[in-house]
Amino acid sequence: MLLLSVCLLERENSNIAAAVGTVRYLRREVLSALTALVVLLFADSTAAVCQERH
Repeated sequence: MLLLSVCLLERENSNIAAAVGTVRYLRREVLSALTALVVLLFADSTAAVCQERH
């Protein structure tokens, strides 16, 4: 019984570790997507300002 409990606990820990890894990966992807969006918006507004001046 104790061995079964230990096996289940190890399995649960590996599931938690996989979930944490997935969350970290998704957070990194979201941050890079937001960074790209900010860069695009900044470039777009800069281009609009340059066109107004010329």
